Amino acid sequence: MIRYKRSDYLGDPQKSLQSAVLERMSELADKPLSGRVFMLGQMRMFGLYFSPVNFYYLQQDDGQFSHLLAEVSNTPWNQRHHYLVDLNDQQDCQKAFHVSPFNPMDMQYHWNVRQPGERLALALSCSKGEKHFDARLSLQRKSLNSNSLLRVVMSIPSMTVKTLVGIYWQAFKLFLKGVPVYGHSQNKK
Repeated sequence: MIRYKRSDYLGDPQKSLQSAVLERMSELADKPLSGRVFMLGQMRMFGLYFSPVNFYYLQQDDGQFSHLLAEVSNTPWNQRHHYLVDLNDQQDCQKAFHVSPFNPMDMQYHWNVRQPGERLALALSCSKGEKHFDARLSLQRKSLNSNSLLRVVMSIPSMTVKTLVGIYWQAFKLFLKGVPVYGHSQNKK
């Protein structure tokens, strides 16, 4: 029913996910990074996988999280791009990846990521002079066991399908409102 498949995530499936994440974080930081990696992302449900974004948190020996790697996917082009956020110095960054046909490329991303603990909160807004898009995630820590996992599966029979349908439903509503459409261009890797 729920399955982790290594090839659904960052990097070479022959390497561990932790190794691939640390390698990519170090590459983007222009310095070696190390620590424990924690993933917040979608899993395969009923054989289907779709995730617009996976987040990888890097925890240091003192228990604090130093970096966040956002692995962004776009639909229907099936491409990925990575943004690295230094949690101690969260800088705005230039949008470098075409995700939605309703947002142009020449935009700024504004990150607001809190240290994970009993609660996890992150926000990303996208602006071009004014705010065009705002996404927020706020989660409460729960123990992972058979009962809690069964409750999640029963409450959301397939998060993959729900996410995919939700994205296309919002796109349809934007299209009906006459929001301008921006063509897909070749993304930088």
